[in-house]
Amino acid sequence: MSKQMLAALMALGALAAPPPALAEPAPVLLAQATPAPMPTPPPLTPPPLTRRPEELQADPMRAYDIDKDGTLDLAEVKSAAAARFDELNPDQDDTLDEREAAPVLQGEALRTANASRTGKVTKAEYLAYVERMFLQANPDKDGTLDRAEMASPAGQALLRLLR
Repeated sequence: MSKQMLAALMALGALAAPPPALAEPAPVLLAQATPAPMPTPPPLTPPPLTRRPEELQADPMRAYDIDKDGTLDLAEVKSAAAARFDELNPDQDDTLDEREAAPVLQGEALRTANASRTGKVTKAEYLAYVERMFLQANPDKDGTLDRAEMASPAGQALLRLLR
């Protein structure tokens, strides 16, 4: 741009500042400024608990049979029970009070599961209770539950603890 055009444009107010090539260089900072503090992240809230898609199936063997061998072993049952405990425990205090436990444990079952007699069932107590129910549902003592065992009254009682 010629100096005359530049002067004319500046006179008309078309340019508020000289072009970048004519601007003064930025000053060099000799000392680095203190960085601004990092903003505090929002408190962590757990994501809403949802059932795995396979657990929504009507067939418990397909829902909880992790190794897909057609039976449920104690580890698979305890895995499902631990997930169910977490769903029932929205305050994440590692205990189920009577209200939280109501969908799966009531009355005598709640008292039996609460071995410490504190009025609240801990996760360890819940899993121990699930294990006792698993053993009752496994009369042949082979360590797995097949479809017939799951269909028995003891198997159905165990299943209520998982769903």
